[in-house]
Amino acid sequence: MNKNLKPLRISLDAMSRHVRSQARQIAALAIEVADVAVTEPSYAGVAIAPMLLSAILPTEENTASSGTVVEAPVDDTGTIPAGVDPAAPADDDWTPERRYQPGTADQILTSQRTREAQDREKAEANRPTGTEIGQITRKLDELTKQLAEQQKQLKAAQELLAAQQEQLKSQQDTLSEQQRQLKTAQDQLGTQQGQLSSIVSQLSGIVGNQGDTVQTLQGITRQLQSQQTYIDDLQNKVLVTVKLNFDTVFRRLDALDHQGV
Repeated sequence: MNKNLKPLRISLDAMSRHVRSQARQIAALAIEVADVAVTEPSYAGVAIAPMLLSAILPTEENTASSGTVVEAPVDDTGTIPAGVDPAAPADDDWTPERRYQPGTADQILTSQRTREAQDREKAEANRPTGTEIGQITRKLDELTKQLAEQQKQLKAAQELLAAQQEQLKSQQDTLSEQQRQLKTAQDQLGTQQGQLSSIVSQLSGIVGNQGDTVQTLQGITRQLQSQQTYIDDLQNKVLVTVKLNFDTVFRRLDALDHQGV
């Protein structure tokens, strides 16, 4: 057991030194890591280096390749993997295509501060002045007063219209009652006319007391005339009431039109 663990420990130590070396080199390029192009170190046994040097989140491909690095020593039968030198120095020679330029961070910070100052100046220039705010406030107050006055006038007009509608409903009820009375009178007249027709038919076959028959006919005629006079008076009343109702409605509608409702 101990014999098999010793080569494994040597392999892990060598790999650990190599990883620390790469981490120190990556830290030196952290400021411009997105713009730095690096070359892959010539270390066949370390597949995790491309992922560490890419300066991006681990991908499935890099994760899979890093797994082979971790699993390779575990599956080892006691021999050191090919290409791994336990006595290799901690730092390998490695040169990026671009080196870190001093002052880049200061330039970025200065540019950012300049943009922030420009944004503040724009915001200050677009901010309304006290005079403009006062004018807007007065205009809003005027509009609010006008709206309140219009709402007051509208409410008064609505109340007047409701009262007129109530009065019109009362007049319509009165007209309906008069029409009912007129229909009743017409029904009575029809009944009396039927009776007269029956009497005339009976008189045509009567021979004898013509004087009584004439008096009866005269009485019936007077009743019919009286009934007809009552009906005429009732019709006149209905027509007068209808005319008055419509005149009142038209006058009030004209008044509402003049008020602008």
